[in-house]
Amino acid sequence: IIGFSIAPYDKPKKIFTDERYQIAKNINGYLLDAANVYVESRNKPICNIPDIGIGNKPIDGGYYLFEKDEMEDFIKKEPEAKKYFRPWYGSKEFINRSPRYCLWLGECSPAELRKLPMCMERIRAVKEYRLQSTSAGTVKLAERPTRFHVENMPKENYIVIPEVSSQRRRYIPMGFFTPNIFCSNLVKIIPDATLYHFGVLTSNVHMAWVRVVCGRLKSDYRYSKDIVYNNFPWPEPTVPQRQKIEQTAQAILDARALYPDSSLADLYDELTMPPELRKAHIANDKAVMAGSLWFWHKNDRRRVCCRIDEAISKNAKISKEQRRKMDAHKALITNIFNNSTLVEVPFFQRSYVWKEDLWGRLLEDMEFVVKTKKPHFLGSIILKEGRKPKLGENFADCRTIVDGQQRLTTFL
Repeated sequence: IIGFSIAPYDKPKKIFTDERYQIAKNINGYLLDAANVYVESRNKPICNIPDIGIGNKPIDGGYYLFEKDEMEDFIKKEPEAKKYFRPWYGSKEFINRSPRYCLWLGECSPAELRKLPMCMERIRAVKEYRLQSTSAGTVKLAERPTRFHVENMPKENYIVIPEVSSQRRRYIPMGFFTPNIFCSNLVKIIPDATLYHFGVLTSNVHMAWVRVVCGRLKSDYRYSKDIVYNNFPWPEPTVPQRQKIEQTAQAILDARALYPDSSLADLYDELTMPPELRKAHIANDKAVMAGSLWFWHKNDRRRVCCRIDEAISKNAKISKEQRRKMDAHKALITNIFNNSTLVEVPFFQRSYVWKEDLWGRLLEDMEFVVKTKKPHFLGSIILKEGRKPKLGENFADCRTIVDGQQRLTTFL
């Protein structure tokens, strides 16, 4: 239940989790104690990862789709049609491991089609169905009655993500399909994906992001391409870390394979999840977290709050006026720490998380600079114009750290 008011509200703001609550400075659209910023829709991922898309959309009036018994009856009457049937999965079929079947005639030659009278009846029915549509595009599609409106049939194995999944599950069930299996537009598919991509997507790191930014159908997760997947800030693992993620991802698939009679709904129910699968997921979570330095907070929402600003900054639509104000240039570290500039870390930034291997490497670089007197590129630092000094505050300029907090904090 949501209420709106134009009256000022000067009472403490509270974010509730069941019976508990926390006092917030500001509650944004994601129910986070953070600034009023939003992950915007984008066509391409912010990271270098495979593109995601939807499955197939026939617009066929259901004439090409069959339940198992309907397919078997069809094949009994027209055995030559057997080789044109493909397993067909939407979200429901995928999670329950209960496929329907699709009659795919799009690559069947005219000569072969004319030998299949029952298939020809289906083609005629699809053509008539499309011609009766009020959509000009669908009527146009009637000229190609054996083809689908959207065809997405990867040539290699691909990842499948159900578009809708219950919020009661700790992980959205995902998996791999082979090219002979067709998917509907009710699932998302990722061609060219690897075990590494599967491991990250099925981890608690990715699920923390999903729970905050995804849409909802009732209370269930609604996984989207332009908001969830394309904006997700992927880990930046080392080669050994990436190899470890691939191993733990395979272990998840191996644990599932121990229960061939169980659906994904059975396997990912919190009450019936097998111990082998739970153990495999925990190991995978740890492997992905090792390459995700932003993920070191006990609360999912605070984890995302620490990183959401990065996704937004990568996708920000900067106005012409803002572009004119941006000033990219080389600067010395003494230009930042100069006794007259106040450098502030915004509350939504992550805390200091660098361990000895990271801060030690930076200090070794600085020691080398001192010994050799050679310049050293510290990396890009993004500072935003900050607040004006209040009465009694002794600084001439204020800058808010957008990127580079860990490096600058190490210097202090």
